[in-house]
Amino acid sequence: MRVLHPGLPEFEGYELARTQLSGYTGLFSFSMKDPTPVEAQYAFVDALKLYGKGVSWGGYESLLLPTGDNHRSNPEVRESMGYDEEMYRLSIGLESYEDLIADLENGFAARAVAIKNLSVTADI
Repeated sequence: MRVLHPGLPEFEGYELARTQLSGYTGLFSFSMKDPTPVEAQYAFVDALKLYGKGVSWGGYESLLLPTGDNHRSNPEVRESMGYDEEMYRLSIGLESYEDLIADLENGFAARAVAIKNLSVTADI
């Protein structure tokens, strides 16, 4: 998994952010190293109970947006914007971080089951 957040040293703009920002927000993105079929990506998103689906620059509710949904049909546009094939944008709200982490873990578990089911189906 690759996490994109200006507060992380491995982030491309980390040094610039460090000199220009006095703090960081709960807005970040992550992408999976090995992109999965769309069905598995939807299984991940559909399994989430605490994250709303949508766009926000930060608010009281946590939101998640699969960036691939907007650019799935045009890989050139997606790549020009720096989006990976399976990338998600998160805005963290006021919910308990333990609950948010548990919700993501449930989503990753649903994604893994979908991947397994898709590979079994492909073998038939």
